[in-house]
Parts: sequence; structure tokens; C-alpha cells
Amino acid sequence: MQIIPAAEHNVSEIDALIARSKAHWDWDPAYLAATLPMMAVSPAYLRENLCFELRDGGTLAGFMSVKDEPGVRLLDNLWIQP
Repeated sequence: MQIIPAAEHNVSEIDALIARSKAHWDWDPAYLAATLPMMAVSPAYLRENLCFELRDGGTLAGFMSVKDEPGVRLLDNLWIQP
């Protein structure tokens, strides 16, 4: 396993991981459809925050991000392959 900085060209792969991870739980399909777009990351998000990929070989196994707020850093995302 390797933790590396998140790459902008992997945004769609990261978003797919977020969707798989969130869908692992028994959420109502309408809820998932409404909330997944709000959880998606963008290249700008990756540039503006501390974002990392967990890679197992070439496979994306996790994603995390930390927001740098005034005086504190906050965990904003933590998604693991179900």
C-alpha cells in the first residue's frame, strides 16, 4: 500500500470510489442520487486542499482530504474501498 498526493487526472476514479463506499451502506437510492453529486471532488478541490490517494498496486483503495481552516486542519473526506 502506498499513500500518494491525489492527482487531478484521477478525479473520476476518486468520485467512483466515493460512490462505491457510500453505496456500501443501506441508503435509500433517492438519498444516494441526491447526495453523491455533493460529495464529488474536482481538480480545483484537489489543488486547494491536502488530498491523498491510498493505492494498492495500481488500484485506488482509499481517498482522504484535509481542509486547512484558519488555526486548524479538518478531515473533510475519508473513503475506503468496501
